[in-house]
Amino acid sequence: MSVKSIFHINLNCSDLERSLEFYEALGFESRFTLEHDGVAGPEHTVHGIPEGRLEYEARLLVAGGDLYQTRIDLMQFKQPLAEVGEPLGATGLGLRRIALRVTDLQGMYEELRSKGFEFITEPVGPLPDLFVKWVVSLLDPDGVIVELMELMPGSKKNLYE
Repeated sequence: MSVKSIFHINLNCSDLERSLEFYEALGFESRFTLEHDGVAGPEHTVHGIPEGRLEYEARLLVAGGDLYQTRIDLMQFKQPLAEVGEPLGATGLGLRRIALRVTDLQGMYEELRSKGFEFITEPVGPLPDLFVKWVVSLLDPDGVIVELMELMPGSKKNLYE
């Protein structure tokens, strides 16, 4: 008995369309739309969602067009409404950062910056002890830190490949 992989990461968002635009700009593709407008069923209460009225819209996004690779499940709950507050800092508990492996980080950085994306810092690198060629982070529309990293090619000691 063992875990085989992460199936998907669920990100609840305050504005589904705004978050969808953000993750599509990073290269994710929307594959499935899920909507629910009714009563919470066992497929919802198993996650701790209370019984009662439930309304949401969701999109399953995939990286690189491959359904069996990295998947993000974006959800916007409309009933019950989530409270929107200050995002947690980088050391807060829970899901704070998603690291995405990319190619041509410098080109991606310049393209996203030209579209108005704000980064926490400029790209940093190389970091040979971590097998990282370049790394940079930005915030998604709801404050989740999204780390973009380009790895050094060809190292057999590379723990990330």
